[in-house]
Amino acid sequence: MQDSQPPGFRYATYKLADGVSFLHLARVDPGEANLLPTLPAFRAFQQGIRSRCEVAPVVSHTKVVGAYQAGAS
Repeated sequence: MQDSQPPGFRYATYKLADGVSFLHLARVDPGEANLLPTLPAFRAFQQGIRSRCEVAPVVSHTKVVGAYQAGAS
């Protein structure tokens, strides 16, 4: 995914404190299409995902209510 860098799209993955759980955050700018499902790297990652997880992944949608970015102008 890092190679394609679609405009208006940000993605990060975090390993949680338990050492086995992960949090994937994807952000799509307003008015931009969510390209995540179309990216070859993400499609490859999803292949067989249920067999690698004890609990099925959950998708949640959020709305930003506040944000801070150091150094932004």
